[in-house]
Amino acid sequence: MKAFFESLPADTYDALIVTALGHAVHGKFLDLEVSEVKNLFEGKLWGPWYCAKYGAKRLKDGGGIVFVS
Repeated sequence: MKAFFESLPADTYDALIVTALGHAVHGKFLDLEVSEVKNLFEGKLWGPWYCAKYGAKRLKDGGGIVFVS
């Protein structure tokens, strides 16, 4: 994610819109593997966080970030 945003010109975009990333896990809570849930959080929580962290510097002054789930 960092390399992608660093490849873009700074102060160029008005907005960054981040939709839900990754895939959902399904099953009974006690039956889910920890690795599956960690993968879920990597996409659903950390994915948007990385987008905001590294994408913010590419926004124009006053630009905004919108998270959609």
